[in-house]
Amino acid sequence: MRLFAVLLILAIAILGYFAWRTDGFGIWAEDYRTTMASSAHGYLFDNEGELVDLDTDRIEGFMIALLRDAEAEPLAEPDDELVEVADRLAKMIAEPETSPGDRIVASAFRVRALGLMMDKITGPQYIWRADYLQNQYLLKTDYLLKPIFVGIGEIIRRIIERIAIATPYANMCGAQDVPIAPFFGAGAGIWSSQGNLANNILAPGQAAAVWTWADPAKRGGCVALPRASGQAGIICQSATTGRACFWDNLERGTGKKFAWATDVKPLRDLQDGAVLAETCPECHKGNNVFLLSPDDPTWCKLMRGGQPGAGCVAMAGNPGTFTLKVEGAVDQIPEPGAVPAFNHSRYIPISTTPPRAGWVNGAQPGCAGDCHLDPPNKVANEPNAPGMPPNCGANCYLP
Repeated sequence: MRLFAVLLILAIAILGYFAWRTDGFGIWAEDYRTTMASSAHGYLFDNEGELVDLDTDRIEGFMIALLRDAEAEPLAEPDDELVEVADRLAKMIAEPETSPGDRIVASAFRVRALGLMMDKITGPQYIWRADYLQNQYLLKTDYLLKPIFVGIGEIIRRIIERIAIATPYANMCGAQDVPIAPFFGAGAGIWSSQGNLANNILAPGQAAAVWTWADPAKRGGCVALPRASGQAGIICQSATTGRACFWDNLERGTGKKFAWATDVKPLRDLQDGAVLAETCPECHKGNNVFLLSPDDPTWCKLMRGGQPGAGCVAMAGNPGTFTLKVEGAVDQIPEPGAVPAFNHSRYIPISTTPPRAGWVNGAQPGCAGDCHLDPPNKVANEPNAPGMPPNCGANCYLP
């Protein structure tokens, strides 16, 4: 009799666990963490690497489970304003008159608010899944995002700027309309891989990957260049002001590299241009902050990808706000050596592909020296490596 009671309790516990795990969608319901293992460029992959397409029932079931798990996670960095937003959304979700579409979108926003207060490894895993589920729901239904959610999204965006990127340097960059990614690291789910450079003009023969991020509300973009050395520089530039800001994957205070491929950190925790003034900003003065080589296929993709006749494949995973071109007459300087002479905004990394008209490389005094030399002058065993633009003139210093 005692054995029967023990077995009965065990069976009830097992059934209770499956009921909790499945939220009423059947005892063999999927685990969203297995089905939603990773996402890239709008595609979803399971833990076997197979493509996954979610219907609206699965989206709803996964969102319920995602929110439940997010609500159970400890908050590493509670924030009063985020807590208030999350509580407001919880009340909306609980209201019986809330429509299924509103409930899904409110759940996604609540997961985002909670995720921003979790530790920096756990939080992004919830946030990217919430983003994906919400976006797929909007694509697969005729639901229209209501003004209340647009307003909540703007509140969360402002909070992100305050808690994730708020340093004196970042504040200065933000005041110049520079888009700033809240997190860096492949695991953050917000950066898009554009592939490797065909020609690494910084270290010929070594691998250099290109990753991009764009702010959906600001023209410009961020480009990260993880290299074989484990270093990963980040440059973000505004298309409206031409100003650019710098970060590296070195921990603020310790200088230790963090593993960008597996780790995630907010940019506020990384060394920025205020610390790296004698390296990154000094080496990137000139008429092209990114030091692009326009005939490299990957750089070509970022500069002119998808343009008719450009010969460049389209970029992956970035909204239409992404551009590396300064749009308008901003801080104009002469184009060195151009015939006929003309002026342009300080950073306009756009060129024909090939040839690179106007991209003449030449070191100038006081312009970061070797950073702007042709590779044949730097690396004797790479005589055919493409030159590193830009050449610098007397006007290349920022005021």
